Amino acid sequence: MNILIIDDEPIIANTVFTQLSEMNEDNDRFDIAYSAEEARAFLKYRVYEILLCDIVMPKEDGIHFAKWVLQEHPDSKVIFLTAHADFEYMKEAISLQSFDYILQPAEKTELKNVVGRAKSKIAIEKKNKELLSTGAFFQDKEMDILDVNVMRYLRYSTDNADYLKRLFEMHIGSSEKETEYLLFSVQVLKSGYLWKEEEHSFLRGVYYNILQEIMGSLSEKIVLNLQNDAVGSFIVFILFRESNKPELAIIMNKLENLRYMFEKLLKMDVAIYCGDYCLYGELREMYQKILQAQANNVQDSSRVIHAGELKGNQSSGYSFDLYLTSWQALLNQNRIIDFKNSVMNYLHHQSVGNKINQDFMMRFHQEISELFFPYMSANNVKSSEVFDENLSYYDFMYCYHHISDFNNAFNYIIQKLCERVETVDENMIQGIIRYIHQNIDVDLSVNSIADLVGLNHEYLSRIFKRSTGFSLKRYITNEKIKAAKILLETTDLSVTIIAGRVGYANYSNFTRSFRQIAGCTPSEYRKR
Repeated sequence: MNILIIDDEPIIANTVFTQLSEMNEDNDRFDIAYSAEEARAFLKYRVYEILLCDIVMPKEDGIHFAKWVLQEHPDSKVIFLTAHADFEYMKEAISLQSFDYILQPAEKTELKNVVGRAKSKIAIEKKNKELLSTGAFFQDKEMDILDVNVMRYLRYSTDNADYLKRLFEMHIGSSEKETEYLLFSVQVLKSGYLWKEEEHSFLRGVYYNILQEIMGSLSEKIVLNLQNDAVGSFIVFILFRESNKPELAIIMNKLENLRYMFEKLLKMDVAIYCGDYCLYGELREMYQKILQAQANNVQDSSRVIHAGELKGNQSSGYSFDLYLTSWQALLNQNRIIDFKNSVMNYLHHQSVGNKINQDFMMRFHQEISELFFPYMSANNVKSSEVFDENLSYYDFMYCYHHISDFNNAFNYIIQKLCERVETVDENMIQGIIRYIHQNIDVDLSVNSIADLVGLNHEYLSRIFKRSTGFSLKRYITNEKIKAAKILLETTDLSVTIIAGRVGYANYSNFTRSFRQIAGCTPSEYRKR
């Protein structure tokens, strides 16, 4: 591949050139440009698949140059090299869909890994384009039938192993002659696309391209099986003989590269669950371990997980008693928001480090439910007033499988309770008032503050007015105009600048609000 290094510092550019040349195993071509202008001249005569570009350069910076490159050569991969760990640079680099971002001075191995991943992505994209252009993705429906029935066999829904044998025969010609198998599952957590059944053949082709690129050096015998969900999750069997079986640590490292490639290439967040080496007759048992590891990933963390690792608090011997007493006291005082914040903070603290498992969440959900329902009964809140088409009772009872589902259900119930049990939390009201004063220069809205405290905006306005005598919207306006009056009285700042200082981006809106409250325009007020 052609690789271009762009940096206005010759020492840095030559160091990167030397490091990459020493590690070059693929006969790549490396060129150096000492400015964006010189790089443009190189690009007139040669296409560069990978560009390693400094950000801060005279005349034309790397961000501006990269925008031009990606517009002219959208298949090229730009890797930013910079000594400036600046968030704004990083944010703009990410927005460009650049391939990666490395701080200088970079370790030799880090350079090699990043460039290697970029080369892998280019190779995969090339194969996928060939797949589309040749129409190789049009296959028989037999693969869909195999996929479904292999999953049924692994999940013990059937004892018919013929489909699994047929799957291996189609791809590698045999199933039981190999010494050992490695099974891993790729769970798609987040994807911007839902795959239709008629697109499954194409999807398999894309996945095989990625797997061969990342895992092909370990074994030529890779078999893939779609899990038949809309987001494209799948399982993989890799077959090894005893003589070529790598250490599991090497497998895990390859799987991390695979996870990274899914994120960069397909814009998918995935979790990968890897089993141990096993024999053909142990595949179903190993898949059960993988399913348990997946069930324990209640935080839906995008990472590589070994199915044998023990993670999470064990339900036996763990007590919520201390916290339950505190939460019960808050509910007894109708301090619903304080109750919500305390529960959410506790759950967040426990989730740090991916330590929460499914057993923990089942017990936690049960304890919270036993607080909710007596409170609803004591305050004459019917179940039908809380559970509706947005959150059914069934959905709530089974929301412990994922922390995100539990958080959404919990917050929804809190909102419903707040609407039915209207109590004024003075601490919260004072907190909102302090927030308004501290952010007087921001364009505050009722909706943004309601989202901040996790309440319905109409309900928040009602309880705010009950406490202060003003609606929340009116209170925000009053405080902004008070601040504007002080600036008009004590400074020579222009009215336009003062409008911005109190959070009004639109001068006309500021003047209108000021007149409504003060009875005159800002200029007239200053003259008085």
